[in-house]
Amino acid sequence: AVVSTQSTGVEMKWALNEAILARSVFKNSKLFDISSEYIKKRVDEGKIAPFIRFYMTNMAGLSQDQLEVAIAVAGENVKVLMEILKGSMVTGSGSLGKNATYLLEHIDLVKCKEVDHDLYKDIFNGLLQMRNSLETKKNNLKKANE
Repeated sequence: AVVSTQSTGVEMKWALNEAILARSVFKNSKLFDISSEYIKKRVDEGKIAPFIRFYMTNMAGLSQDQLEVAIAVAGENVKVLMEILKGSMVTGSGSLGKNATYLLEHIDLVKCKEVDHDLYKDIFNGLLQMRNSLETKKNNLKKANE
């Protein structure tokens, strides 16, 4: 059965969070893996991206386990994760937060480049701009302290 991300997204999010809790309490990832696979099977292929967007609405507030589950459920749909990452860079403070950094380190960047080369370039151009901005701030501070 295919489910709507609106009608049961909250329930699926709850189920995934319970699986995460069980994994941390019992130190067993079996339920976590089963839940991730269950969600992938229940959500129509075309609706995985909207579910991931719903699940990651507050990316900065997610735990590492929740990010892992989002990556697992997204599967081959790395584009949605890169779109979320890009969005967090635009609304961020000019530096990557820990969750944005985690996503960047754990998603398949080669796959992203294959799927959407322009989005891939946008992400890395944004990273370069952040680096340049930090370098400028650092140089300005250095000059002010001289």
